[in-house]
Amino acid sequence: MAIATLALLAGHFSPWAAHVTAALTRSAHELSIMTNFTPGAGVFWNEWFLLPLWSAALLIALLAGKRWLGLGLSWLVASLGLPAYPHLLTAYAHPEYRLQFFVTLGVIGAAAGLFATGHTLHTLLRLGVLFACALAPAVPLVGYFMVKPAIEALYQGTVGIGLGWWLTLAGVGTLLLQVLKSWRAMRALPDQRVSTSPVNLLGPDAPRP
Repeated sequence: MAIATLALLAGHFSPWAAHVTAALTRSAHELSIMTNFTPGAGVFWNEWFLLPLWSAALLIALLAGKRWLGLGLSWLVASLGLPAYPHLLTAYAHPEYRLQFFVTLGVIGAAAGLFATGHTLHTLLRLGVLFACALAPAVPLVGYFMVKPAIEALYQGTVGIGLGWWLTLAGVGTLLLQVLKSWRAMRALPDQRVSTSPVNLLGPDAPRP
């Protein structure tokens, strides 16, 4: 799962809208800002481009085990979803930034909850979190093609699919494979009523409870 988390993080900050002019190339993080003010891009909420970042923050919290440094890293990653200064100061009341502000705070709170309960979290709940973290980043993968025409109209030229889009796709695929593998392993257990399973749903690179 650590590989998938790294893929989501690297993909989020790598180019999505690839342009021959480097200055016009945009990452998912930049698209989360740019599309808020791009004519015609309103068909897809700009906050959706932050879903890979928020998912990565939650995955880091699950991987942290009992290490406080892991929780701090999770909060740091999640906080990157906050509006930039000085918009941050009034984001709670600003209609353009309110959703982004409160969802980020919610992710920070959820990361704390996963860190506190991750080692005792019911197997199905843990699997559900992994599944949600796999599906959420897939939303902007599709949404990019909804805003792509608006970006091309703004640039008056074509934009391609950058490395960041492919890295995010790889992260989503890796997580879905992990969920499927864990689900099949859980189904193979002799006693399905046991809430804590010896199967490590986070993968071989994660600490066991």
